[in-house]
Amino acid sequence: MTHPNPFADRADAAILLATQRSTTADDAGFSLPSMLLPLQGRSFLQRAVEHLVRAGCRHIHVAVGDAAAPVRELLQDGERWGCRVSYHYLNGDESLARFVRRFDLDPQRRYWLADATRLPVAPLPAIETAGEPSAAGHSLCWNEGTVTRWTGWGLFSGAWLQACEHLPESSQLEQFVLRDPRLGVQAVVRPLAAATRGELLGANRCLLAARAAAFSAGRGSEIHPSAQIVAPVHIGAGVKVAAGAVIGPNVSIESGSFIDRGTHLSNSLVLPDTYVGEDLDLHGIITNGSLLANIPLNTVTEILDPNLLAGLPRQGAADLPGQRALARALRLALLPVHWLARWRTRHQREESGLPAVVPFPQPGRTDPGRIAVVLALPEALSGGESRDWATHFCRTFYPGLREMMGGRLQLGGPALRSHREVRRLPPEWRRLYALNRCGLLNESLLQDLAASDSDGQFAGDVLACAAQGDFRVTWKLLRTYLGRVLRDLRRSPPTPASNPIAAVPSGAAD
Repeated sequence: MTHPNPFADRADAAILLATQRSTTADDAGFSLPSMLLPLQGRSFLQRAVEHLVRAGCRHIHVAVGDAAAPVRELLQDGERWGCRVSYHYLNGDESLARFVRRFDLDPQRRYWLADATRLPVAPLPAIETAGEPSAAGHSLCWNEGTVTRWTGWGLFSGAWLQACEHLPESSQLEQFVLRDPRLGVQAVVRPLAAATRGELLGANRCLLAARAAAFSAGRGSEIHPSAQIVAPVHIGAGVKVAAGAVIGPNVSIESGSFIDRGTHLSNSLVLPDTYVGEDLDLHGIITNGSLLANIPLNTVTEILDPNLLAGLPRQGAADLPGQRALARALRLALLPVHWLARWRTRHQREESGLPAVVPFPQPGRTDPGRIAVVLALPEALSGGESRDWATHFCRTFYPGLREMMGGRLQLGGPALRSHREVRRLPPEWRRLYALNRCGLLNESLLQDLAASDSDGQFAGDVLACAAQGDFRVTWKLLRTYLGRVLRDLRRSPPTPASNPIAAVPSGAAD
């Protein structure tokens, strides 16, 4: 039994494949099919319908799979877009040819075939068959290097659709389209997609790039006067941005989300009804409820307690008086130890210190600035009990207390490095130095040789930043460090070649 031809009223009609059955939980890290993920206020599925309507389609047949309920809830009868929407269930083992045979298609007429999981960037092009009404059709393709790829969209004749023998949503259908010599090819740019986290973030960036230097805010959104917006930025309906937040560039915040105070977002996507905590520095991330996906690191973290989503404290002017007072007290209390250490290292008479350029936080900057200190910087953080702690105390720690008194260093913080070293670090690591002054003591400095790899050093920097202002952590670091210095002073003096921790690294000064 065949149905009446649903496309008899108009030549321009469409079959929209919305049959995605599996979610993107394993790949994109979220619990929605990619066609239902929001893209600046409108889902991929809705935008697909809008593309077809603008191309002249007034009757859209939607092929649904297991995710039929949310598709029906979103599109309903299509009256909202001025078209008629019908729904048809497509079995998992049913071919596209068998599916379209349910209808009495006119072999001489043309019908749009569209994939709801991919979106053309521009409006659908006007495709003419140059007086050949029986032509098989045209597929919209793009070039990926030397390889031609199909977007999942095309304008095909009823005869070609009925003859297609492969399943939709499979690579076989794409190969069938690309190899068919009867089909013409219409070149377009790469479509928007959301099969992976990177594709979803890239789709948002692409839409933002199309309206560079633009900023849009949805109805009911509240942005604190002290918040800073760096276009292009899209903010959805009912979004709240708290005081001191910096949003942008290339940020999309979907409806109902809340960005807490002091947070900096760039090149990121916040999905609906998501809380983003205080004083965060987030770049290249997608967050959805309790899930936080870091695109550069390709990781997904679930934050079960929203209070845990808090940023590293920023070192401000209010901390300087306490740091300076602590430095004065330590210089006075440790003066006898300094004299003993100088006598202990008397065979290494060198300059007391060399000018070194170290990273220094600058207000409003995402990269560290630089400041000159007269200090012998430790070489690469590798060593442990074999380090000459007395030499380090004499040439680095004790002179560094004077730099603390000047507000240029702090007791606990990111490991003391030259500005040149910091510029070679990954972006996430550099941002720690952009927000916090270097510290004389650090977990990385005190850890043993086996744990002194790059991951351990980064973890030590993060812990030092997070523990600022915690007297117990500071006291523990100081007690451990001074214990090693005193034990080292009781041992016999080392040879001049066994002082790796006190050597000035190559390139310490810029």
